[in-house]
Amino acid sequence: MTAKVEDSQGGPARKIPSVPGNLIQFIISNIGAQAVSFAAALILGRLVTTSSFGQYSIFLATTSIGSALLLSRLDMAVALSKDAIEIEKNTVTSIAFVVVIGSIVAPLLFCAAMLSHLLAIGLVDACAAYVTIVGFSIYQILLMLAANSRRTRIYSVGRVLNILIIIFVQTLSIFIFGDSTLALGHSIGQAVSTTIMLLLLWPLLKTFGGSCSSSQISASCRRLSSYLIWGGAAAGVNIMAQREILVLLVALLYGNSPAGLVTFSLRTTNGALGAISIALTHFIAPEVGTAAHHGRTKILFRNYAPWIIAAGLLILGPFLVFSKELYGLVFGLQWSDAGNYVRALSPIFICQFVISPFSTSMFARNQHITVLVWDIARIGFVCAAAWFAYSAEVSVLPFLVVVSVAYSFFYLWLLWRSL
Repeated sequence: MTAKVEDSQGGPARKIPSVPGNLIQFIISNIGAQAVSFAAALILGRLVTTSSFGQYSIFLATTSIGSALLLSRLDMAVALSKDAIEIEKNTVTSIAFVVVIGSIVAPLLFCAAMLSHLLAIGLVDACAAYVTIVGFSIYQILLMLAANSRRTRIYSVGRVLNILIIIFVQTLSIFIFGDSTLALGHSIGQAVSTTIMLLLLWPLLKTFGGSCSSSQISASCRRLSSYLIWGGAAAGVNIMAQREILVLLVALLYGNSPAGLVTFSLRTTNGALGAISIALTHFIAPEVGTAAHHGRTKILFRNYAPWIIAAGLLILGPFLVFSKELYGLVFGLQWSDAGNYVRALSPIFICQFVISPFSTSMFARNQHITVLVWDIARIGFVCAAAWFAYSAEVSVLPFLVVVSVAYSFFYLWLLWRSL
């Protein structure tokens, strides 16, 4: 179903999809991206040491948080735009915000962090982090533009190429310079993939830029103020609460090698669940919105939960039973301990997989503050657990088990509030 909307110059009407893009193609492209991501993990597992990957995991955690803060969920504003005019203004404003603010604030923050010794990184890694944060933020906006303007082929190509180019550049840099160049290779790969997305969408962006005046962009900034004020903080807190703060704390307490193993276990397991999880969210979210409005979320949960739990256990089953053996066989013996971490963190994976599609009812009821407080509470707990583990000299595996069990209760509380 489409609606015709005149463009901002009063020109001929364009067809704008009421639902952005084709869900089937999105699912296929996400599965392809996860397959490439798994292949990337397979390659890196054979080429780098756990210590080097641990250092790289700190880079990933830092850039993930930085891009979430800079992006401020502006990609969602583009994705949820109602018509052609709103897509134009939100896209131009969002890219302009990321470029201007990223070019001013990010270098200042990295300089301050290096001078105060808060981040143990050099100038090259700081530049790599800056390029990754700005490049990934623009890439996410372009990805959502492709989705909402029904450029599903560009969306699919962009999803797969982003990971494919990064792993190609990283592999090449490892063979030439060694595994200490993972972060630099990531930044170069991200810059290249973002540039490709810009070129693919340039005809559309050129039209947008010509039709948006400075006054229109200023008005768009005012409309997007809620994203700029709350979006970055909420997205940054959500990312830290999910895994990045855990990785940083493990690196701080136990060193780079355990942090690398934790990151490897998180990314490979999430990769196995990611494609199905995204498909479920796309499929169930519209029904959750309607059910939340009519007070029928419990009925929806009873209808779908048994099937989702069965799918999660089916996917995670081999990881839980043979995780250490599988990781040693597939990725190499140095990664076999990552299998133990997968077992320890499995309650988080299962709860997140089952509960996350239904937690969207919180947003349908405009309970954004409740979700933000929930994320902050999880971060507070894991920091307190890390302080206790440091004081009592608890090893990494019991620490992960405690965090995993506690996070399970957090997710059950979220489910209760969602229903």
